[in-house]
Amino acid sequence: MRKRAVAVELMASCPSVGEETLAVVYTTFLACKFWEDVPFYIRTTSELTVLEKFFIECALAMEEFKATDIEEIATIPRRVVGQIARRLERAGCIRIVDNGLAYCVCRDRAQQVLTDGAISTERQTWRSFLFLPRIDEVTALDEGDASSFSRFTSPIQAPIPKEYQQNTRLDILQLRLQAGDIRNIPEHATRFDESDNGSVLGPACRAYPCWGKVTKKGDDVITDLELHGCRKGRRRSEPEQAESFSVQLTGMKTLVAVWTKAYDEFCSDLDPVLAGALKLPADLNTKTTRRGNCSLTMRINVRAARALQDNGHRLDKTEGLVLSISDELSLAMVLSFEPANESARRCFAVDDMVTWFLVGGVPTRSEIAKAVASICRDRDLPPAESKDLTVEVLCERLWQLGEFEPVYRLRNAMDFDYD
Repeated sequence: MRKRAVAVELMASCPSVGEETLAVVYTTFLACKFWEDVPFYIRTTSELTVLEKFFIECALAMEEFKATDIEEIATIPRRVVGQIARRLERAGCIRIVDNGLAYCVCRDRAQQVLTDGAISTERQTWRSFLFLPRIDEVTALDEGDASSFSRFTSPIQAPIPKEYQQNTRLDILQLRLQAGDIRNIPEHATRFDESDNGSVLGPACRAYPCWGKVTKKGDDVITDLELHGCRKGRRRSEPEQAESFSVQLTGMKTLVAVWTKAYDEFCSDLDPVLAGALKLPADLNTKTTRRGNCSLTMRINVRAARALQDNGHRLDKTEGLVLSISDELSLAMVLSFEPANESARRCFAVDDMVTWFLVGGVPTRSEIAKAVASICRDRDLPPAESKDLTVEVLCERLWQLGEFEPVYRLRNAMDFDYD
């Protein structure tokens, strides 16, 4: 991924972010290897029942015994004896001999199980996995996301780092399982099936164009992505068309860290870059602070406020920014403005009037006066300022913003308002 100086552009619409938002991904590529229905083993533990404890104690005491011995001692039906015996054989406590009519104890194992009071066994299961070779992260997928990756491929290929190209699927998964470094794998997973190791990775993998958002929910980090892919199984006569599909990945700490680090590096020197994006003079001395992982607030004086208004910005509205981090990654942030002094607050009050007017119907003069008084209180302006926030000021600002039709409606209403 070739880095370059971060370029900043304004977005047509502002993304929705909150305190829990860690990243807003505008565009990137998800380079990945998808492995479907991979077999592996998990360990399950269940407490011994009273009858199972009794059966093991009998086995330890008698070494070899028959099913009829258990029936006579405890009056347990033979069907139940058979069920218990098969479970204990799977646990390695006994061996069933004589066509299921007799049992031999496996003393060490039986004694260990009796001491633990529980049976621990392995059972095979299957899950699909996603490997991101360029950042070395693996996650197990839920059924819905696995189905999406199974149905959609990508015509775009990304190179796989050389250190992984000769590895098999088993090499990748087993090593990371032993290190406890596979996201969302079922609890107590012990090993992957060595008889199904998959082919070597090779030089390239799929790369899906995508965008999305990362949020923190409790202790979990949720990555919601919308990916572009091509549906598999189409007829040759059908054109190859890109379709989008959604996935939700949980706990992708390495992937998210790539994006949050890019935010951190960008935010180390904000104001010169933002001034260029907003077309502000360089000598305005704005002060921008980070309010969240992807939220910014710019504190501005009256000169900066007027310059922004002249450039078509609404001071009371949040702006969306696109940060072009590299050839393969663009992130989004939101920028809000904050007045630095009373003169700047008056500019903000004018834009508050615009917002109030545009969301409502055509007001009367008395309604405008009440709204202006309320805005002045909210902006901590002295009551005398309300006299300067006139209908004419409102019309002038609407006209500057290109809101021509509302100006006609407002002027018409005022000209015939005799209250």
